[in-house]
Amino acid sequence: MASGSARHDRRAALAPVGVAVAVSRDFIPHEYQTIARDFLLATPRGALYADMGMGKTGASLMALETLRFAGFDDPMLVIAPRRVALDTWPDEVAKWEQTKHLRIAPMVGTPEQRLNALRTPADIHTINYEQLPWLIETVGTDTWPWRAVIADESTKLKGMRTKGQGGLRTNVLATIARLTDYWWNLSGTPCPNGLKDLWGQYWYADFGRRLGTTHTAFMQRWFQREWSGYGVKPLAHANAEIHRLIADITLSLRARDWFDLTEPLVQNVVVKMPENLRGQYCELERDMFTELECGTEIEVFNAGALTGKCMQFANGAVYCPHPQWRPVHTLKLEALESIVNESGGAQVMVAYGFQSDRDRILKAIPDSVDISTPKGLAAFKGGAKQVGVAHPASMGHGLDGLQDNCWTLVYFGYTWKLDDHQQILERIGPMRQVQCGHPERLVRVFNIVTEDTLDDVVLDRHRTKRSVQDLLMEYMTRRKS
Repeated sequence: MASGSARHDRRAALAPVGVAVAVSRDFIPHEYQTIARDFLLATPRGALYADMGMGKTGASLMALETLRFAGFDDPMLVIAPRRVALDTWPDEVAKWEQTKHLRIAPMVGTPEQRLNALRTPADIHTINYEQLPWLIETVGTDTWPWRAVIADESTKLKGMRTKGQGGLRTNVLATIARLTDYWWNLSGTPCPNGLKDLWGQYWYADFGRRLGTTHTAFMQRWFQREWSGYGVKPLAHANAEIHRLIADITLSLRARDWFDLTEPLVQNVVVKMPENLRGQYCELERDMFTELECGTEIEVFNAGALTGKCMQFANGAVYCPHPQWRPVHTLKLEALESIVNESGGAQVMVAYGFQSDRDRILKAIPDSVDISTPKGLAAFKGGAKQVGVAHPASMGHGLDGLQDNCWTLVYFGYTWKLDDHQQILERIGPMRQVQCGHPERLVRVFNIVTEDTLDDVVLDRHRTKRSVQDLLMEYMTRRKS
């Protein structure tokens, strides 16, 4: 890890509040991104670990551009979770002046969509892990075009040694790894469940040279069974030996070494609706505008009623009528799952906007619990559950102890009320971390935002403290122009 780093202004490192950037701008790397880029260039097969929001994707693109400038003109393959492959990488390419010329084709979706993307000339192809068997079957090995591969959120590789479908993807990945000159693992938390998660990831980088050619040999060398007979634990010498062996092909960057710990680190995670859903959402907005224009004044509670359907749609489920609801998309759920996965097993608190959000989150995230109930709160505070789900209005005064094991908050949905929005953050905020004896912790806040929806308006209210009426009228005017 880089040391002796000056702390950066956290606002300069973050995307602006609102939707994804439509106009490209110059990429001015932070010091840690330059370190990351240089490491990748010097390490053809290795692993870059950096906390979420530190710009791993941007640094990787800069490394790719440098390779291309030096004469490496083969396309790159990015393997990632579906949402990351479909949105995150294309958005990052379009964001920067230095990379906007790169042609990127996500091989995600229906077989027809994947084939069209595969046949599209591109500098970067992206694909989700589940479609790797299709890719190798379709392309074959004799004409394999990608000599450089990035495995984004590489913790997905840790279990690539099981039988069945997992075994099929394992064999495919092994074939792909042997066909490449460059293999870079990217992750925020490479070993969420301990050192045993590392073997699968490093095998694809060095084919077992450092941690053993088989998982069995790896486990026998550095682990022993628990006294209970269930599970394993690392031997006393395992941590130091494993880290020494992988040090030459590993770079780890921690956000707390580069940012001010007295303020939370805030990041917007933007998701996009496909065209069919966009059309349905716009219909809802038109109906809302008609109702808003009938009134002479918009108060907070009225705004919540009038705009509720649009906010529900942005979150992924709409009441029809309350308390019945129907799902319309899983975009925010997929983003939440990525954040939870990158948390490395650390606890995450999730703020929702509607009861339908709560129901869907509890169903989609197995290790989650409603912390507005005494039983759920006790389970979360006691560490029995990783994800605690609550409405901001339920997180009033008198709730202590949440900060002991939790320093990450995700806003899945939003409320117009500033006090409620801020109050749930204060449960685990920097001051609480100091009070519980953890001044070194960096509090992280993720806003999951559905692009070009009322999510933007509500976040603007929280950021600027402007009136709901002014913000909605401004939004309506902008929509009509």
